[in-house]
Amino acid sequence: MWLMIKKNIDISGYTTFRIGGNAKYFCRVKTEEDIKKALEFGTQNKEKILVIGEGSNIIVSDKGYNGIVIKNEFKGYKHIADTEIIVNSGERWDDFVEYTVNKELYGIENLSHIPGTVGASVVQNIGAYGSEVKDSITKAIVIDLKTLKEEEITDMGFGYRESIFNTTQKNKYFIKEVYFKLSKKRALNLGYKDLKTWFNNRTPTIKELRKAIIQIRDKKIPAPNKYPNAGSFFKNLLLNEPQYKVLINNIQKNFSTKELDRIEFYKDTLSNNDHIKIPTSYLIDICGLKGYETSFLKICETNPLIIINKGDSKSHHITGFMSYIQDTVYDKTGMKIENEPTFIDY
Repeated sequence: MWLMIKKNIDISGYTTFRIGGNAKYFCRVKTEEDIKKALEFGTQNKEKILVIGEGSNIIVSDKGYNGIVIKNEFKGYKHIADTEIIVNSGERWDDFVEYTVNKELYGIENLSHIPGTVGASVVQNIGAYGSEVKDSITKAIVIDLKTLKEEEITDMGFGYRESIFNTTQKNKYFIKEVYFKLSKKRALNLGYKDLKTWFNNRTPTIKELRKAIIQIRDKKIPAPNKYPNAGSFFKNLLLNEPQYKVLINNIQKNFSTKELDRIEFYKDTLSNNDHIKIPTSYLIDICGLKGYETSFLKICETNPLIIINKGDSKSHHITGFMSYIQDTVYDKTGMKIENEPTFIDY
């Protein structure tokens, strides 16, 4: 079957941040045959290959992309056991979560209402409300972009918002299928404050939990179709003890004792044996940046991790805006905050 590959396509509309120039080539893939033809085109013509899903969590340069952009619409899933499901990588993530919740399969319900595709969830190791997707994935079937051969990967090097697919093996594979193992055992993760408050110490059903998370997220995170954004723009801090002491010293020097108490609270409630977790949104807030805006961009008032495109921003506006936030937070807290979205062709 014939695959349409277009030239010089504006890809800003294919990203949730609504920014970016033209792709040299662009196509949509919906079948295994489409994937094969698109990848063959890229390799045979020695073009760079960029795979996108729903376009969240990426920032594309105004220069565009000098290669082929493949929009992954390879959808579908099938059970190989009651609790084990193979999901095609272009499946919309939240549609899959909704399916598992309706089937009362436990494991990914806390990840409700996160934008993107199943493939992107693996790349980013998405997480929310105390859950991460890595805990429900057993393996992935991928295609090597150079050899075009399929491989099975079980060790995906998962870490905080990372995997081999955005670190050591970045741009090496097309993720084709993802294997999930869920549970029929009723075990809900209600540890986060927002959920405790919502249910007032009552244990909900899995469907009630999903509904609550959707409503909580809608209150905090602006919808990209109304307020273009790339999702969380900065990663939370994962500190060791020496780094934490640097933060404490700067909080004592530059802020009130109330903020010191809040930092200690976050350490006590969000940390584990491996690291001390501090919400970056909190640091942005106390540095006086919540709601900060220029003519082109704005920090969301309900969630300071979100940067909103006000309509006409260009890629250099974003890098400058991001640097200003990072520099301000560093000057006042001594902490270097990292961006979460991937910057394409900057």
